[in-house]
Amino acid sequence: WAKSKARARKAVREIAALCGGLPLALRAAAARLASRPHWGLEMLAARLREEPRRLAELTAAAPGFHDRLRSSYEEASPTLRRAFRLRSVTMVGCRPFAASCATGASAPRSWCSWS
Repeated sequence: WAKSKARARKAVREIAALCGGLPLALRAAAARLASRPHWGLEMLAARLREEPRRLAELTAAAPGFHDRLRSSYEEASPTLRRAFRLRSVTMVGCRPFAASCATGASAPRSWCSWS
């Protein structure tokens, strides 16, 4: 039982990382899992690992996901848009300090709660 629980925790952390910790992506992943409960957390993580399919997986259970993502991007400031583009290229963990360095901007106080 303990091993199963540890595997589940690991899968949840991986799913969160693959979603970039973004609330919208996490909601879409949860909806995808809810629509396919027989998959389990490890199966969802495996499917999200396939980078070319990731957006399709997230959109499958949340049809408006792509549109909401585009809308959020279009409404963002130029600095946040640049950070988003850099994040999509690097696909590595990004702390507020690293994001501020990459964009050339100072990190807003609100980012401090993300670390």
